Amino acid sequence: SCVEYFPKVAQWLVNSMQYDAEELGNLELNQGDFEVPDKPSEVRPKQYHRRKATDDDGGDEEVETWNLRRAAAQCLDALAQSRGGAVFDPAMQTVKQFFGSTDWKQKEAAIFAVGAISDGCMPQLEPFLPMILPQFLTLLNNPQEHVLAKCTT
Repeated sequence: SCVEYFPKVAQWLVNSMQYDAEELGNLELNQGDFEVPDKPSEVRPKQYHRRKATDDDGGDEEVETWNLRRAAAQCLDALAQSRGGAVFDPAMQTVKQFFGSTDWKQKEAAIFAVGAISDGCMPQLEPFLPMILPQFLTLLNNPQEHVLAKCTT
């Protein structure tokens, strides 16, 4: 059975949810962003954004920009919804480790991972909420942290 591989896969997926160098280059991070309210068009309730592209015939079509980070989140979400507890514990091991890190990319990946597993693992996640929510709020209120809030509800 493939269930025996879930711990390694879940940990690898959470680790892959960190921004890579190319994505960081596309972000315009600065301390002033903390003070600027988000535009409604920039805040979406899922982990993906669609954009319009023009095809060879001149017509518009929807195109998604995919990368390892986004694919890892979608995969972790699908595994959590189909296997729940089998991926929750190993994913949370990495999430806890990332929350304790001084690297903002790991903290942001931890937030992203919690959002990805929340639909499929809410019963398992609920006992961790008293530990997680204060960390979310601390990160969101710290202008020195470049943590991007993820909302998946």
